[in-house]
Formats: sequence, C-alpha cells, structure tokens
Amino acid sequence: MTRKHYYFFAQWCAHNNISDHRMDELCEFFKEDNRAFKRNIFMNVYRAAKEEYNEYNYNLANRLRA
Repeated sequence: MTRKHYYFFAQWCAHNNISDHRMDELCEFFKEDNRAFKRNIFMNVYRAAKEEYNEYNYNLANRLRA
C-alpha cells in the first residue's frame, strides 16, 4: 500500500469510531505489511481527522438546534 492508502484508512477510522484496540491491531497489520509504516504519523493523522470530525458534528448539532 502507499502513503495515500494509509491516510485514507486513518481518516476512515476516525470517521467510523474505531476502538483503540482495533487501531492497535490495524497498526500491527500495517507494520507487518510494510516495514516503512510509521505508526506515529498514522496515529497523528487519525487524531487530527477525529478532532476535525468531532468538531464538524458538534457544529452540525448546534446548527440543527437553532
């Protein structure tokens, strides 16, 4: 897989509430698949996407209440 695939998976996981346990398993799988896989970069992308997604949902909920 390429970097763009890992970015896609990180964002997809953030938007689908994947558990921490599953994220650890996914990182282990990616590391086995590609020795150059960087867990810390993957998790940073995941956390940023998760924060952005949560903020979007919070703002959406506020707009719907108005």
